[in-house]
Order: sequence, then structure tokens, then C-alpha cells
Amino acid sequence: MTGLADIDALREWAKEIGGRAAQIRDGSNGATTEEEDDASAKDSLRLAHYTSVEAIISMLQVEGGGLRLSDSSTMNDPEEGRATRDGRAILRLLQEEFGEDSWLWKRYGSASVCCFVGIEEDDGPGVDAGNDLLYWRLYGNECRGVSIAIGSHLARSLVESAVVQRVVYADEPRMVSDIAAVSSLLEELDKLHQAACEAGLWERICDEAIPECDLLMAQRFLWKRQHYEMEREYRAVAFTTEGENEVGEDTKFSSRGLHVQYGRICRYVQVPELNCDAILTTGSQITIGSNVPKPEEVRETIARLVEGLGRAPNVVGTQVSKIQYRQR
Repeated sequence: MTGLADIDALREWAKEIGGRAAQIRDGSNGATTEEEDDASAKDSLRLAHYTSVEAIISMLQVEGGGLRLSDSSTMNDPEEGRATRDGRAILRLLQEEFGEDSWLWKRYGSASVCCFVGIEEDDGPGVDAGNDLLYWRLYGNECRGVSIAIGSHLARSLVESAVVQRVVYADEPRMVSDIAAVSSLLEELDKLHQAACEAGLWERICDEAIPECDLLMAQRFLWKRQHYEMEREYRAVAFTTEGENEVGEDTKFSSRGLHVQYGRICRYVQVPELNCDAILTTGSQITIGSNVPKPEEVRETIARLVEGLGRAPNVVGTQVSKIQYRQR
């Protein structure tokens, strides 16, 4: 039987690793400034997620359903997680120093991601995160999908708690100030994992280290090239190991360059903060795209499902009749 001293020693070790991860993240050269952080958490911030009619009906029908964080390897940008030289270096480090059979690779080699458009009040009159032609074209399947806009109070809370984070747009920025420090951190985390697993204590002490390490490793999925800045993207990024929090599989269309992979099966996970019960609150709205077939039937179906969750039916928007076009 493992003694309390062993538990306390491992927990302190884990806390130390978590603290180091936080220091590396805070020391990032490319981190948002205090002014930007204040702006990202404004009361006027509105977050919207665009998806298909089938997806929203599915998430409303399933008990505990919510927004799905999809496997980053199935997303349509081949640079996901490797847009910066540090992101590429971390990926090589995971492969070469630990190997693709290691638990670190299985956790951090890819991520589960849910994307949002983030619009603030001062972005211009008539700009609506959940009802803008640019975003319907980019993410809403040419107005044949739906958008789920999250109320500003909840949006601010999600950003302040780092459940959802702002994407940084820059040409080849430095993601972290010291890649060697990341390498050292991962080596130490690997040693802790091995020692704690041998003692049967990993599940009891991992929360002291893993959340901060996850936030650090998520940064490589939060950089995009400057020419994508019109997307105004925010992301929820989650890491899992061996099916942890895994919900199921989706059929998803994705592309790699000119090669389109039709009907690829991808895994997805959910996080409690983005479940329907959490996001369909006062100020939230579901908007149905103007090109959705049988829009009134779709609206009534969604309204009925929302009411079944004990939410007010006015959380469901009506069919789009006018969309503001916003130039870059």
C-alpha cells in the first residue's frame, strides 16, 4: 500500500511542473498584451460557432450533448499545430525524443479543436458573429448550415477561464521564448507520469500538472498566418489520452492541399463548459442559414429540442433574411 508521504511528494512534484509550464507560457514572446487580453474579455464580445443542421440536431438530441471538438488532424488546414517554427520543433521533439508510442505523443501529438468567430462591439456597425455573409461562406456551408451565437456574458467567462482562447495572427512568430525549456519540461513530466503510474497514483495527482501543461501545448494550435486575420477566430483546444472524454466519431469532409478526403471518420470529444446546458443561456441564439431546405420545419425541430432542455424557445433565431456583407 502506498503511503501518504509518497502521495504528497508526487503531488508537490506535479505542482512544480505545473508552475514551470505556467512560467514558460507567460514568458511567450508572442503572447497577447495586457491591452489585448482586456479586449478579448469585453462584455461586448460575441462568439459564434457555425455547423450543419444535422450536427446541431444531434447535439440537442443526445443527453449531455454539446459542441464537438474535432481531431485537429482532420481539419482542412495542413498547417494546424505547425504554423510556427516552435510548433514544428515541438512536434519533432515529441516524435524523436519520446516516439509515437509514448503517452506524451498520444496526448500532445494532435488536439481536439472547436472553432468560433469572435466579434466585438467596436468591430463595426452591423457586424454579427452569428450572422455575417463572410462567415456563412467560410464556415456555414454557403448559408446551408446554422450558427450558435453565445451570449456576451458567457463568452467573456469562457475567454477569461481559457476554455476558449483568441487565435494570434502573425507571420512566423515565436510561440514560446525558450524551446529548450519546453523540452526539459516534457522530460520531467514524462518522469512524473512513469513514477506516479508505477505507484498507482497518476489519477490522483495529475490535475496538479496537466492543466497548465495543456495550456502551454495548446499554444501551437493558436497561431495562424497573418493573411487569415479576417477570420477573427477563437478556439477551444483540448487534449486527451487513450479515449479520455471521447464521445464518438463523426463523418467529416476534410482536405489536404488539392486532395479531398471524402467521408473521413474523425474522433471528437466534448468538454462540460461547451455542453448545451452551459451555452444555451440568456443572450444565446441559434440562427438558421438562408439556404437551409425547409427552414421553418428545421426551426420548429430545433425549438422543440431546445424547449426539451428546459431552455426558453426564443434562444432559437429565425431564418436569415438579410446578411451584412463585411469587407476585410
